[in-house]
Amino acid sequence: DFNMVIGPLYNIIIALFIFPFDNNLIAFHITNSMIISIYTVFIYKKLGRQYLYILFLIFLLPNMFSYNTFVAFLTIGILLLEDSSIKHKDIFIGITIGSILITKQNVGLILLLVGLFNSNNKYKTLAGILFLVFSLLIYLIYCGSIFEYINFCFLGLGGFLDNLLIESTAFILYMIILVFLIYQYIVKKDKLVLYLLGFLIIGFPILDNTHVLVSAIPVLYYFLLKSNNKNARLLLKTILIVCTVCFPFKNMPFHFVSNGSFLKYRHINNYNMNTYLNEMTNYVKEKEKNSDVYLFIENAYLIRLNIGQNPGFYDLINKGNLGNNPYKYITSIEKNCKDKTCLFILDSKYFNRKTNSQLSPIFKNFVTKNYQYFETLPSFDRVYKN
Repeated sequence: DFNMVIGPLYNIIIALFIFPFDNNLIAFHITNSMIISIYTVFIYKKLGRQYLYILFLIFLLPNMFSYNTFVAFLTIGILLLEDSSIKHKDIFIGITIGSILITKQNVGLILLLVGLFNSNNKYKTLAGILFLVFSLLIYLIYCGSIFEYINFCFLGLGGFLDNLLIESTAFILYMIILVFLIYQYIVKKDKLVLYLLGFLIIGFPILDNTHVLVSAIPVLYYFLLKSNNKNARLLLKTILIVCTVCFPFKNMPFHFVSNGSFLKYRHINNYNMNTYLNEMTNYVKEKEKNSDVYLFIENAYLIRLNIGQNPGFYDLINKGNLGNNPYKYITSIEKNCKDKTCLFILDSKYFNRKTNSQLSPIFKNFVTKNYQYFETLPSFDRVYKN
């Protein structure tokens, strides 16, 4: 009932734990911590105390817990399996690749090709992958979601390319990682490097600090495991230690959401965000007494969850999240608002040409052309009504 552009595995795992723990963000963080902790045990057996540097890197992520981090640790799982002597490891590698495929399909498709290329027993690897794919198929048939899965996860990818973004610092780090991996493969002919090169697709088309730092997680594991260059190791460890020590000061003074159920105790960047959430929550609740309220803003999910509502389709209108025919949703809005009072809140970023946003412009264009300007909120978001 909402427009994901990734497969459902990560969300199912999280949901299994949120269901008994209660529907709040603390449960989400605890569950992700448990997943990372399980992998950390196996990483510790390979790296010893050097595993801490991987945790330091995770600590620097703007979004520490996400499906991208989950996929990064699954990729480390492939490296661990390739480096092991366990029985039927080709099947387990296939299952791990299949897990990535039904979580983030673009990364999964690349690693599928790499896995089959590297495999000593391609039939076993393929069997492991197909086991996960058929499990997904059964799940989608049960939920009646096959068309939606294909539409959002594959047919809508062309629209996702409109999000092309390259941050300068991220690009520099990405190129350093890429050159290092290419050099490693040329010199050592290590097949593990091919998995890491394939995993770098996670930085496309949004090459920002978050995606590049995530892409560096399995690369850092490989570097700590394989590199014999003492100077390079010392330099990298020093950078990670210094960044980890300095990073908390970036968030001083420390603020968190003081009320609400889902977001309570969640760290926020500044006090103004807390005020913003409270004001927007109260505003939407008041307007929903007499109107259907559409939140065409980046913080729509936060506001819905803070109110205690489940987010819906129109709360995530990013480019690439709309399937192969986004204009049909415009028609749906037009039909719904023909006989109802509707209110539209448009993100201030829509009206700032200097700001890069993933929000699809078709909704802003539709609203401003067809409905009346009503007011501008303290957040500078603009409100329109029919």
